Amino acid sequence: MTPFAINAGKFSTIGTYFLLIFIFCFAFLSGCQGSHVTEESKGDPGKTLFPLNENSINILNEDLQTFNSEIETNPSSSSAYIGRALIYLQETGTYEDAIRDSETALSINPDLAEPYIIRAAALVDMGHSGLYSVPGASGNPMSDLWLLSTRKRHEKAINDIGNFLEIEPGRPDAYFIRAHAFMDLHLSNESILDFDKVLQHEPSVYLRIMTLVHRSQAHRQLGNVELAVQDATMAMELLPGLEKAYGNIPKLVNWHGDDFGPNKIKATAYVNRGLAYDVQGSEQLAIRDYSSAIEYDRTYLEAYINRATTYTSIGLYEEALSDAEQAIGSHRFIVNGPNTGLAEAYNTRAMAHFGLGNIERGLSDVSQAITIDGNFARAYSNRSYMYTSIKELDLAIIDASKAIELDPDLATAYANRAEAHLRSNNLSKAVEDSTSALSRDSSLVGARVSRAISYLGMEEYTAAFEDANIVLTQIADYPEALFVRGASHLWITGGEKGHEDLRKVVELSNSKSLVEAAGSMLSFYDK
Repeated sequence: MTPFAINAGKFSTIGTYFLLIFIFCFAFLSGCQGSHVTEESKGDPGKTLFPLNENSINILNEDLQTFNSEIETNPSSSSAYIGRALIYLQETGTYEDAIRDSETALSINPDLAEPYIIRAAALVDMGHSGLYSVPGASGNPMSDLWLLSTRKRHEKAINDIGNFLEIEPGRPDAYFIRAHAFMDLHLSNESILDFDKVLQHEPSVYLRIMTLVHRSQAHRQLGNVELAVQDATMAMELLPGLEKAYGNIPKLVNWHGDDFGPNKIKATAYVNRGLAYDVQGSEQLAIRDYSSAIEYDRTYLEAYINRATTYTSIGLYEEALSDAEQAIGSHRFIVNGPNTGLAEAYNTRAMAHFGLGNIERGLSDVSQAITIDGNFARAYSNRSYMYTSIKELDLAIIDASKAIELDPDLATAYANRAEAHLRSNNLSKAVEDSTSALSRDSSLVGARVSRAISYLGMEEYTAAFEDANIVLTQIADYPEALFVRGASHLWITGGEKGHEDLRKVVELSNSKSLVEAAGSMLSFYDK
């Protein structure tokens, strides 16, 4: 009989015992999912995408009453309707009124260009759906109807910009607005093309900075991390000239207040670069940029959330908790549309509590995030992970399944459901979900280890060995992966390599159960 046959057969009588020991001592590897957010993912009144040009600045030097009087005197004045539409768009944020006046101007004179760009900007701003208010207000959860209406508005905005450019080609502000509409529709390649056109038409320093900041985000969404960092850095190199640009627009800071003055633009640039650094795996650089953003704007909710998430990723849970507390204590959160800001803050604090071992508080916070935004896929995924930690496996599977329903591409949700299936000893489903997770994100160590353990229990030793070996090329001396590889070696060959891996587990692991399982296996084979 060959050594392989002897060892495989020999171990088949006790394999389940060792596997169960290992499953119950298996460290959590999938982890709670991060919650980085961007300025562009949020709505904000008075923060219109409509860029300023000389003509619009002149219009905004007038007041609403001036245009009301002109329209009353001359109802056929298309210029008065355009002026009032711009004020509705830029000053009051009453987008429906801006759209109505733009359409009235077009009905008076269909050959006008300006109404198209104003209506497009209003449609895109409405699609961002969100008004910040004081604590105590409640938000409406995202719905399919809301998403559908948003998509239709953005598609209409894209069509309006096309009409505008036919009449008045080469306007950088038009390309800027259309680029945003493309981004909101997750058409990042198309948005980058339009951002490129903005820069080709020599925009103002203000528009150049904002274009670079937002193009950075689009590059990041496409995985072009180096280009994302490059754009954000170029934007910051232009920041010293920002105050001079604002000097030509004295009213701008008055409309938006400190919320959208030069400091906020600087802060936004730093947040975008920080996000790119995070994707790159440069956590310390990301933290530095988030901190710079906070220095410019101490009310910047997204900067606190992002820094907290990064702190959590490197195990600085106390620091993460402090930032999450700051975010939750902020008076700025969305009340018209999905309450993503406040939900993100609670999700982030949940991660920090969990990292500190406060599982009950973590569960409470992540549940609060779900209450605020019932379509928050990552929060369901994180709660699944926490339920698994307290052996509420049925609840863990339900939450992970809900996360997958909401976001079929959320890799960590599959990884967390795989882990719950593994601990339920449903190995085939654990393999299926781990594979789904890895097909979406091949870097997920937890999913690969879950699959390796599942293969081990299914006596698919070669597959188990291969997964464990991949993990160990990523993270040397990973105890769980060493256990799987060592066990696989013993089952397949009985060779010294297997003994070596298991001895390392005994030496390196902080898990008493894992050490005992490795020790028992060594003792068994040494007989």
